[in-house]
Amino acid sequence: MKALKNLGYALALVVLALALVALYLPSSVAVERRLTIAAAPEALFPLLDGAPSFARWSPWLIPGSGVRQTLGGPASGVGSSLQWEGGAFPMGSGRYEVPEIDAQRRVGLRLHLPLLGKTHASFELYAASAPGSTEIAWRLDDEVGFNLPRRLLWLLADLALGPQLERGLDNLRALAASR
Repeated sequence: MKALKNLGYALALVVLALALVALYLPSSVAVERRLTIAAAPEALFPLLDGAPSFARWSPWLIPGSGVRQTLGGPASGVGSSLQWEGGAFPMGSGRYEVPEIDAQRRVGLRLHLPLLGKTHASFELYAASAPGSTEIAWRLDDEVGFNLPRRLLWLLADLALGPQLERGLDNLRALAASR
């Protein structure tokens, strides 16, 4: 009985320590990856501004994997959306929506991911130093506020999501090269 009581105290201390750590973590978090692609912004933008295009290079929607996709709204532009289900954990399901666009420069996204909840994302295009190339930044932002479990979860976001964003940008580069 004494061992069980000590285990309870130890567990309570761990929970308290995690809560204290979470209090000192930032309430605003971001994960970003950049890649230079040998294509003009005009050639890349149509691959970014709509759900059907996103589905062709997304790191979470592997063709032939049995993931069910549902498109919504227009094919491109504000209101375009995509919902997916049946993929591998941790991004086995989710939703992508385009709430804002700055033509040829920026696509704002709203991602609904199971582990992270509603997250804001964006694609930004920049002129690269090499002629005919574009630097693209894919960024996920979240305001977690006072939600301590989400603050702790975002500690792992760069480790978990960073490689996925890199894979998506590599897919985008391959798709742009094949056009």
